[in-house]
Amino acid sequence: MYLPQYYRVKENDEWWGDGYTDWTAMCRAHPLFEGHKQPKMPMDNYMYDLMQKETMLWQAGLMKKFGVYGMCFYHYWFKNGRRILEKPAENLHIWKDVDMPFCFCWANVGWSRSWSNIPNQGARTWTEVYEKGEASGNGILMEQSYGNEKEWIEHFGYLCPFFQDERYIKKGNKPVFLTYDTRYILCMDEMLQCWNRLAVKNGFDGIYVIGAGCGGKDIESLDAYLVMEPNTVFCSVFRAKTADKEQQGTTKIIAYEDFCEKSLSYTLQNNKTVYYSGMTCYDDTPRRGKNGIVVINDHPKKFKVYLTKLYAKNAVLKNECVFINAWNEWGEGMHLEPDQEFGYGYLQAIPYAEQHYREELCR
Repeated sequence: MYLPQYYRVKENDEWWGDGYTDWTAMCRAHPLFEGHKQPKMPMDNYMYDLMQKETMLWQAGLMKKFGVYGMCFYHYWFKNGRRILEKPAENLHIWKDVDMPFCFCWANVGWSRSWSNIPNQGARTWTEVYEKGEASGNGILMEQSYGNEKEWIEHFGYLCPFFQDERYIKKGNKPVFLTYDTRYILCMDEMLQCWNRLAVKNGFDGIYVIGAGCGGKDIESLDAYLVMEPNTVFCSVFRAKTADKEQQGTTKIIAYEDFCEKSLSYTLQNNKTVYYSGMTCYDDTPRRGKNGIVVINDHPKKFKVYLTKLYAKNAVLKNECVFINAWNEWGEGMHLEPDQEFGYGYLQAIPYAEQHYREELCR
């Protein structure tokens, strides 16, 4: 999973301060309890700008070296076709010499202030610790709405040139497209019927649509589901704490070993294909402050074991890929990119898992 949040946009300047990116949150993070490792910094302090071609060339080089097949870019498309953080994918589409296979995950939830209440959207608060000013208005930053056929056609028209890119990841002759939370897309079946018709008109056999993090709610037009980590485990572990008012405003903590055990043991019963994802490490206190979640005792050696078993779990189901969260979510402490503490450790787990997961199948 690839976060395109590392370049300056006017909305971030307005909401969070001049020049805000995820690097800002990462650099200003600080420990909240004894043994809490913050800030977590990239190796050689390489805080890149995604507007620079050399950045994507560097990322593509790391992918090839360590066996990462492709990037799943978060795609933001809001009410009336409003877009944000779209430039990295648009640049990649132009830079044909950057060897980076890619697909999209539509992060189809509204953006809001931490104090807002947006019903039926599953809205996310991007960063609580950088909010400015008093609570006023409805707290909506980016409203998510799905419109009707006119809007669906416009959205597909934007996506189609990416689908036609030779590097765009496909299953057969179908572009792979993820939707982050289908529970809130009440028009999902009708919209995807429209998109599939348009895809056929443009030379494809349709679209291969994966519902990511949607809890397996049966939606006829979906082709597959993705069990999205770390949210699947977090929802089961912290649901009770979140509901307890005494626990609100306190940092929630889980050991990496416990996370991995729960992640690997979870199964989703469904007649469609189910992909199981994994997570490198996690600490969203740079964005959430004391309201965050911290996974402690993480280490590349533990991730290596976890990822190998995750490969085997997907192989049993004849899944052709494994999703890893994330390539570069530095504001949430999830990254494969090299860091100061472990260097290339998380990346090195990938070729190891590729070489050894078959041994897990024999156990």
